[in-house]
Amino acid sequence: MPDDAREHLEEVRGRLHEAGAGGDDHASELAEHVGAFLDAGATPTADQRDDLLERLREGVRRFEAAHPTLSAAVQGVIDSLTAAGI
Repeated sequence: MPDDAREHLEEVRGRLHEAGAGGDDHASELAEHVGAFLDAGATPTADQRDDLLERLREGVRRFEAAHPTLSAAVQGVIDSLTAAGI
């Protein structure tokens, strides 16, 4: 995985953890999935990629009202991953 995509994922994972600490269970769950994806290393499986992208897209929709900046950050990760061919 390209370093910039990894850095973007790590940044968003941190923001998700912050939202989760504020009581948003979905953010905590998504942070765990992002962490598992990062732990998969440089070559995540196609299923791992597809699962993460699906969960991130769902997160964008869920966070739009309560966490608009987080929603935009998650969309940015989706864009980074897609541009990197992940």
